[in-house]
Amino acid sequence: MISKTKKTPFSGHQDALEPVASEFAEAGRMDDVDAFNETFESDPRGDQFPDPKTLTDWRVANALLVLRDQVDAAYPSRNKTSDGTIGDEAHCPGPSDHCPNIIDDGIGVVAALDLTHDPASGCDMQVLTRAIAGSRDPRIKYIIYNREICSSYEYEGQPPWTWRPYFGSNPHTRHAHFSVLADADLYDDEAPWDIGLTSSIGGASA
Repeated sequence: MISKTKKTPFSGHQDALEPVASEFAEAGRMDDVDAFNETFESDPRGDQFPDPKTLTDWRVANALLVLRDQVDAAYPSRNKTSDGTIGDEAHCPGPSDHCPNIIDDGIGVVAALDLTHDPASGCDMQVLTRAIAGSRDPRIKYIIYNREICSSYEYEGQPPWTWRPYFGSNPHTRHAHFSVLADADLYDDEAPWDIGLTSSIGGASA
């Protein structure tokens, strides 16, 4: 089981379980936070986002912690420089899934995870993003990597699970971004992810 340890009040870019090195550390650089803002019609939040300073606690969606743990187990020497979860106070509140916009029993839930592209260690985000998108995992909202985005929903005539150009200010060449849907049965689903491995490592499926 994944720990549901929470942080008290909003504390920058620290992870729910441990501090991580993150591109978010340089406050004021909008490129450090995924400013992706497509309209997602099934998102119940609309245009209103909670101020993180008003939250007693926040945490990362358990499904994303499972994904990170699998990747860590598969690539124990991987670089984590561009890993990240929660955005800093310069960028939250706002529409990014890096902000704790989902309120679950009074706790803010961060529904986004960045994982560093580090092919030297074997942790190749081109492979991992295609594997997860190809599995059509029902937890995924969208994935961004290397100037492309793949969403689980139709967008401007593009069918679900189709890779298309991404024009956000951050090209996502140093890391991949994973967002999960705002449904507790999905964002806290601790089932293993298909991360493109041929054998089961750290719970990864073939």
